[in-house]
Order: sequence, then C-alpha cells, then structure tokens
Amino acid sequence: MTWSALGDHLDEVKELRLHDLNRNEITYIDIGAIDRDSKQIAGAQRISVNSAPSRARQEVRACDVLVSTVRPNLNAVAKVPSHLDGEIASTGFCVLRPRLEQIDDSYLFYLVQSSPFIERLIRIANGASYPAVTDDEIRETPLRLPRLPEQRRIAAQLEQADRLRRTRRYTLALSDTFLPATFRRMFGDAFAGSSFERLGELVTITGGGTPAREKPEYYTGRIP
Repeated sequence: MTWSALGDHLDEVKELRLHDLNRNEITYIDIGAIDRDSKQIAGAQRISVNSAPSRARQEVRACDVLVSTVRPNLNAVAKVPSHLDGEIASTGFCVLRPRLEQIDDSYLFYLVQSSPFIERLIRIANGASYPAVTDDEIRETPLRLPRLPEQRRIAAQLEQADRLRRTRRYTLALSDTFLPATFRRMFGDAFAGSSFERLGELVTITGGGTPAREKPEYYTGRIP
C-alpha cells in the first residue's frame, strides 16, 4: 500500500442554487440533524425552497459521507441513506463522494470515525471558541488504502461490531425502563395510598450468633 490523499479517491461535489432544481420543497440536512451517537441522519427537515437558509447548497447522493467541518472533536458524521438521495445538505459539511471503484463507501464511513482521522482534524482546526476545518484540509487527509476486497472485509467486521454495540445499548436502555415499569405494573406504587406498618409486625425475624467460648465444639461442628 502506498500513501495518498483522501481526496484522490473522491469525486468533486459542487455547490448549487436551489432554484435551479425546479422544486418547491427540499429535505434539508444540517449539522443538528446528525445523531452523533448512532452516526445517522435523524433530524432532517422538510422545508420550502423559499425559506431555505443560504447554507443549503449541496446536493447529496446515496452513499455520500458527510463530515461536519465545525467542532471536529464531536465527530458529527453520517452516511447518506438511499431515501435522502438528491436532497440538500448544509455547506457546514464536507461531502465525501467516494469513487466506488477505489474506495468502499462503508469503509470510508468508518474511516472518518477513526481516532487518527479525528485527532488530525482537532490538531489542525482553527478557532478557539468555534474550531473548524476546511473541506480541503479534510480531503488532504493522508491514508494508505487497502484493496477493495480488504476494505469490504474490514467494513463488514466493523458493521457487525456496530450492530452488537447498538443492540447492547438498546438492551441496557430497555432494562432501565422495562424493569421499573414491570415492577409498578405488578406491585403498584409502593408508597401511593398505602398504610405503613413495621416490618417486624409482618414477618418473623431470626438471626444467628457467635459461638460461646465455653462451647468450643461449636467452632468445629454444626452450630445450632
């Protein structure tokens, strides 16, 4: 493998004027639409072309990878799903459009989540209160790219690990809500509308004791 720049394996994405699309509405993807935990586009909004912000100027395609150019430490990245093909993203994203004969889209998606990629962007970001990088700086990221079959193998393993991680998180979240809800359904609220009594009035409490020194046999045998 030889070193190359990320941009060498990407197609150019040009900005456009929304009115050239001959559409009345668009689905707009801004940085706030990215769920940073799941790395998915979860909050895209349907808006009219006339009310679209000036940053709505990038038409995206399925399998594009979006990388936020602001606050790179937050790693707001996502891959464009098929149902958002042809929709519009903010210029706050660097849109990575893979040349699929060179770089696998899933491999690219996991690449931009890797620690070396994130740490590089943090290191070169400008601005103290609002750190940001440029599209060119992202596209200049150096990498050693495996062959496509190896890229796909790596991406498949990472996808499987990601599914397991999401399943585990869902299970933990379910246990946090399901178990208390089940307890309340079966037993009701332990305090609402209840009268209070001492535990000793409801049960027989028994306990053990320390063997007496005058009965050494209790130290080695059965203790009644």
